Parts: sequence; structure tokens; C-alpha cells
Amino acid sequence: MNIIVIVVFIVLILLLGGGLFVLRRLRRNRALRILQANGQQTTDEVVTVSLAQLQSKEQVALQFDPQTQRASSELAADIWGRGVLLFEYHFEVAQLKKDQLASISDQFEADLNEIAQAEGLKAIDTRYPVFVVSDMWLFKGQLHFDIAYLINQGTVNYIKDMRKLSVEKGTN
Repeated sequence: MNIIVIVVFIVLILLLGGGLFVLRRLRRNRALRILQANGQQTTDEVVTVSLAQLQSKEQVALQFDPQTQRASSELAADIWGRGVLLFEYHFEVAQLKKDQLASISDQFEADLNEIAQAEGLKAIDTRYPVFVVSDMWLFKGQLHFDIAYLINQGTVNYIKDMRKLSVEKGTN
């Protein structure tokens, strides 16, 4: 009889522990989805304003009108890991050459962070900017770029890893 009580007790403890694990995991996933959705919305708004500035400086002629359109991104971080706030954008572009991308990327990142500062947005750590243009490329007449929103450690770690990779490959 005692053995049956002990086995039932152990099974109950395992079920309760497993249930708590599942509950914690569901809460964590929900919080992550909220963080990603809020981060994406904020990044889209800042990118829209920054693209308007970039186009007004006549550095890039995108088929994008910030007066009537809003930049819309796709979450690019699912492939890199949970919690990474990395958003991909793409726009039709006319007469842009590959050798212009580095200067445009630098200017775009500076504009993004200027807007972020004006809006009171802060990175997780003052050693980092709020936004980083982690990649920019041309493909089939479209300008593609990835923007990282550095408000959590996962995104900072992603940027550090990508910079390490670019140094190792000699692309930095």
C-alpha cells in the first residue's frame, strides 16, 4: 500500500512540475511575441521617418512615399534565435550601385539613431546605439536591409556575433 501511495505522489509531483514548466514556457513565449510586435512597430515608425530623410538628401531614390506609406518589415530573427529584434525591409530602387551601399548604410544608421534620440528611445546599454543597420544589399532591383533594435541582450549578442563573422570573413 505504501508503495502505491509513493508512486502516486511521485506521479503527481512530476505532473505538477511539468505543468508549471509548460505554463512558464507559454508566458515566456507570449511576452516574447509582445516584445517583438512592439519592437517591430517602433522600428517601422523610425524607419519610415529615416527613409524620408534619406530620400530628401537625394542619396536614394526609392519607390516609397513616406507621406502616404509606412515602412513595413518582416521579422528576420526567427532564424537567428529567440528574442532577437531584427527586422528586414525591402524597397524598389532606381540607379543604385553596390559601391554606394556602405555610405548609405552609415548615413541611414545615423539618421535612425538621431530620430531614436529625439523620440527618447534607449538601447539596453549606453555603449550601443538604439538601432544598427546590420546588413544592406541589392537584389533584383530592390534595396534590402536589416535593422536591429538593441533593447535586449539577445539582439546585442546577435550584433556582436555578426560583427565577429564579418571580421573573420574579411567583409568588415
